[in-house]
Amino acid sequence: AHKMRTLLSLSPLILAVLMPAQQKSQPWTVEGDVTSDQGPIQGATILSDGPERIESASTDAKGHYTLKGLRPGNFSIRAAKDGFGDAKPRSISVLPALQADHVDFQLTKGAVISGRVLDGEKNPLPGVMVVALVNAFHDGKRSFVVGGNATTDDLGEYRILDLGEQQYYVEVVPEVLHPHKRPTAVAGEKPKQTQRQGLVRNIFYPNVPTPTGASPIFLHWGEQREAVDLVLNRIGTFCISATVVPAANDGSSPNAALFLREVMPEWGASVARGKVKLGEEFEICGVPPGSYRIEADTWTEVNSATFKLTGWVEMDFAISKADVELGTLHIVPPMTLQGKVTIEGARAEDPIPDGLVVSLDRNHRPNFYGENLKQPVRASGEFALENLLVHDYILHLSGLPKGYYLKEASQQGHDVLHDLVWPGRGELRVVLGADGPAIAGNAVDKDNQPVHDAIVILTSKDAPPILISQQSDQDGRFQFNSGLPPGDYKLAALTGLVDGEAQDPEFVKTNLSDATEVTLASKGSQSVTLTVHKIR
Repeated sequence: AHKMRTLLSLSPLILAVLMPAQQKSQPWTVEGDVTSDQGPIQGATILSDGPERIESASTDAKGHYTLKGLRPGNFSIRAAKDGFGDAKPRSISVLPALQADHVDFQLTKGAVISGRVLDGEKNPLPGVMVVALVNAFHDGKRSFVVGGNATTDDLGEYRILDLGEQQYYVEVVPEVLHPHKRPTAVAGEKPKQTQRQGLVRNIFYPNVPTPTGASPIFLHWGEQREAVDLVLNRIGTFCISATVVPAANDGSSPNAALFLREVMPEWGASVARGKVKLGEEFEICGVPPGSYRIEADTWTEVNSATFKLTGWVEMDFAISKADVELGTLHIVPPMTLQGKVTIEGARAEDPIPDGLVVSLDRNHRPNFYGENLKQPVRASGEFALENLLVHDYILHLSGLPKGYYLKEASQQGHDVLHDLVWPGRGELRVVLGADGPAIAGNAVDKDNQPVHDAIVILTSKDAPPILISQQSDQDGRFQFNSGLPPGDYKLAALTGLVDGEAQDPEFVKTNLSDATEVTLASKGSQSVTLTVHKIR
């Protein structure tokens, strides 16, 4: 199945402003004030992301901050403080010796979601985790990330604090289960299939089992939404058992890290996790009926801060009316994925541009120790990603210079630009186009005045479409100059979006119906002015 190629997320696009090599960079300064409706905020943290790592700053008694740096480029700057929702990031383009002031932030008291968690008999459930999830889109697929959480008290009450203006899905998650050594069976006795009582696993407000039927809650800054109550019924639960066996005596730790997750579209929450001893049968009890995926990995410690993945295994199974014995889970050693990047039309001896990085994203699964998911491309175009699971990955290529774009990617003829990469399928062949166009412009209001921090969305008209977004800078400017093949595109500048919407294919389809259309020719360059539209 094809997937949308989301090249950049909602966070501001980092576009380096390249200066001549002989020109020595001069320090630049960005400063401003952080306030609330009560006045200046002391002790707010100012964070930045861009072509240079800059230490965070704190506001003084007057709410003032100063950031200084050396490298020019486009920086994303944000302000945060406990008790307030995070302010929308500012996109700032800096040049040598620039002194930008009045880069201000207004922090608003965070929103709150509160309620109770009860069982089917209306008894309070203490110590239960409640999470507020927000939409996230990756390569056109919806998933969720945690926007805030809280634990119920003795009365079953919870309060999730410091939430920003956003749409949330509220979910209650009972305590995570843990594996333990399976008791030794008495000789001659068959294991008893004993049904145990436990809580339903994840429930979404208003008491539905999956996010598909959940009711989203949209919060404004400072809003307090009460009585978001959830009920966990008690049902029959069962035990699963298995034994994890290593592939070989490879110096791994004597234990394996174990994960048990629900298998459901978009969001498979963790049901159990912990360490199990290799070769020793374990069990996990309290698992309700449903579809699950069990995963285990082994590793060896290189030093106190570095781990090397030595193996991994997964198995899908279902529980309905009885305990489940999974048998032996055989660890599979990790693999190395080798590949080469070439440029269409270039000579074999021509070097690959500096700064290219090949990376693989996990496809809806947890992080494992020691996976090597990012590797720079050598001048020869060759790269090797080591310690990969025999599993599916999503390919990305970063550091593309101006005019370059990802044109083809394949493994033994299989298209992985629109599908998934599998280590073990063969060498990864990546072809870059070097005739990419560029488009720049300005985001303005109806009076033709610059609008800073508007979200500029660019999408192609082909299928699956390319989807890129960035924020306009302090002067309303934006530019897309890498990652784009020649073709037909639509652009729009919007304000009033919440996180995730610029990456949501359905949102983009609806809100770019009247967008500006452009045709970008090979190595072409265009400039456009976009009138900003407010969504809400």
